[in-house]
Amino acid sequence: MTVHYYVSLITLYPNIAWPILLIDQKNNKKNTPMKSPLLLTQAFVVTCLLAMGACSTMPGTLNGNDLSHLSLRDKRMADKQVTILEAAPQQVGVVLGKVESIRCQNTMFSEAPEEKTMLVDMKAEAYRLGANAISDVKIEQQGAMGDGCWNVYTATANMLVVE
Repeated sequence: MTVHYYVSLITLYPNIAWPILLIDQKNNKKNTPMKSPLLLTQAFVVTCLLAMGACSTMPGTLNGNDLSHLSLRDKRMADKQVTILEAAPQQVGVVLGKVESIRCQNTMFSEAPEEKTMLVDMKAEAYRLGANAISDVKIEQQGAMGDGCWNVYTATANMLVVE
């Protein structure tokens, strides 16, 4: 009689154990998957569930190019008052710190955040905090399937008060 032990993985729901791998002790084949339609079906279902879980939204980040969190007035005022500089000038009145915008691209088919959207985010936040310029803008893209996004885009800049 062949005894099979299930090695389980707790995935999306903590009370459900998904069988992933079978170990056949009779044949001394350790860590070899059982070749049966049932196991292949289970593996397929688990893969699909993991893929769907990876497409959920990363908490605390904005998605795509959505700017609905800002009022039209805030966008206009920030665009008028805050300038984007290549680098910080020699004579800076006050450096207020760093400003950051993090945006999520949910799936490979969803809209990726654009540079101008991330600049609007940073300019609005800089304006809210009293800056009239941002400098040294850096935008990075990073894969983040484990965090709930396909890609995460992070933009950073220095907030300045320039006279």
